[in-house]
Amino acid sequence: MEIPKIDYEDGDSLESIFKQKRGVVYNRIFESIKFGIKNKLKDVVIFELGDTDTYLDLMKEDWENSLNNCVFYFTEIEDYEKCLECKNLIKEINSNAIK
Repeated sequence: MEIPKIDYEDGDSLESIFKQKRGVVYNRIFESIKFGIKNKLKDVVIFELGDTDTYLDLMKEDWENSLNNCVFYFTEIEDYEKCLECKNLIKEINSNAIK
């Protein structure tokens, strides 16, 4: 899975980047975790910050919380299909199959 770059300049806070690019961030988190579950990974890389060789990743223990945040976002934009997919991924995380 190719790791996308997200615009970043020295001095930018992650919070401000995420606020400006909410849709991109939540969709990428969703896709990355889905990939991680399918491939039984322990962590997934979400983005590279610009050309800094610095990567944002999510450890497996953070996936459920991140997917719950995705559900909130997808509900807000009325993308109920992705909400359902997120909830199904949460169920899969909580099953014994990937623990």
